[in-house]
Amino acid sequence: MNRLGRNLNNNNNARGRGNGFSRGGSFGRGRGFGRGRAGSRRGGYRGGRGRGYGGRGQYSNDQGNIIDSVSMTVVLPKEKVEKIVLECQNLIKKNVASIRLVAHVIGLLISTLSAVDFGHLYYRNLEIEKIQALKFSFGNFDQNMTITFAMKADLKWWVENLHCQKRVINRKNPDFSMTTDASLKGWGALFKDQKIQGRWNDVEQTYHINVLELLAISYTLKAFCKNYSDIHVKIFCDNSSAIAYVNNMGGIKSKQMNEITKLLWVWCIERNIWISVEHIPGKYNAADVESRKIDDHLEWMLDKQVFHKLVEIWGTPDHDLFASRLNCQVKSFSSWKPDPEAVFVNAFSILWSDEVFYYLFPPFSLISRCLQKVQKDSAEVLMIVPLWPTQAWYPVLLEMLIDFPKMLPRKKRLLSIPGTEKIHPLHNQLKFLACRLSGKIWKTKAFQTRLPKSFWRLGETVRKSNTQLMSSNGSVSVVKGKLIHFNQL
Repeated sequence: MNRLGRNLNNNNNARGRGNGFSRGGSFGRGRGFGRGRAGSRRGGYRGGRGRGYGGRGQYSNDQGNIIDSVSMTVVLPKEKVEKIVLECQNLIKKNVASIRLVAHVIGLLISTLSAVDFGHLYYRNLEIEKIQALKFSFGNFDQNMTITFAMKADLKWWVENLHCQKRVINRKNPDFSMTTDASLKGWGALFKDQKIQGRWNDVEQTYHINVLELLAISYTLKAFCKNYSDIHVKIFCDNSSAIAYVNNMGGIKSKQMNEITKLLWVWCIERNIWISVEHIPGKYNAADVESRKIDDHLEWMLDKQVFHKLVEIWGTPDHDLFASRLNCQVKSFSSWKPDPEAVFVNAFSILWSDEVFYYLFPPFSLISRCLQKVQKDSAEVLMIVPLWPTQAWYPVLLEMLIDFPKMLPRKKRLLSIPGTEKIHPLHNQLKFLACRLSGKIWKTKAFQTRLPKSFWRLGETVRKSNTQLMSSNGSVSVVKGKLIHFNQL
């Protein structure tokens, strides 16, 4: 063979090794691609026959990861898993280590991301702390840094979970889509034919708008998808920062946004929910209106000090039946619309168990319906109602008492909307009662036996007002010939 022939041969061989081509048009160790079937472009591979590895349909790509063309997943080789776990274990044992060592471990973790779906969530605490340490050491990698609790928590995840991690090459198409938006006033969302909105609490109102947009995504998912699993949800949002943080499973520019993103993804992982966020121009974002026009006329909350006094008398309720994440008096509550923190939606759709002590402060128009529900389910409740003796539901309420009602004190902010300066417009005119009620007849009869008899007789001169007949001074009423005294709280 002449010199020209040898050179051509050498060049062809070099190309074959460097680009990963083989005779069959597949790829091997290099970065090139052959004429194999097209697959995912993420993770430094595209698919193809590759280098055989273990069972049927398993091949290794240029990074040494194992591709399963049957299940369409990528996993790490066992040797690499063991090496990384050992490095993480060694770093966990230290309270102080060189920045160079931390950077080395971070590099190992990042090298796994093409085969670990959720690895992005568990290395950024290390990266953020490393960057801070480099600033203090003026770029000297040989200086020591503290291994914080947050860093150790992330490392522990790798130790405990790396052996069972994989990456799915092809995700199924979205099952649902929803639209979110945030303003400095509140957040809003659309899902199918439902619209929801909410006001920010006192702390959230101080956050940057990018953080609020991210919270809007989180609250929307938790409001609509808490009872779903094994789904893919697409979210439309007009904030590029929030989109980037969710799709990249975090970031290092904002520690706060990274933490919110991590909590959101952990919530999704527990339900096997995959989320992807896509940009929508602000002028086409229908959720924008919901985030700015907050309808909070049903968000009235009883003063917390007054509520705590009632708790001292009757104990802490287990569940708040008419609440939202802003005005709930106890952690477990039902909301009238989908709410990110509600246990149930629509209190009337659930059984009011007699084994649970409920708190309810319903809209005035629902008081009669609530009393019927208490009777039907034989429930026991702490109920806040206005003192309206002329209402049709009032005698029914009295018959369901199992303890003396408490007259709530008159104060300007007895009822208010959390996060605002709004107070109830009728605070000067309304009186309120706190009542311990039961739907069990034997309990109500037991209470009535403790009551003194009323000496008002039939045939006496009718009082001028029906209100006075029922309660002349707001401190006593009559039920089945027995006097009920209203004690001042």
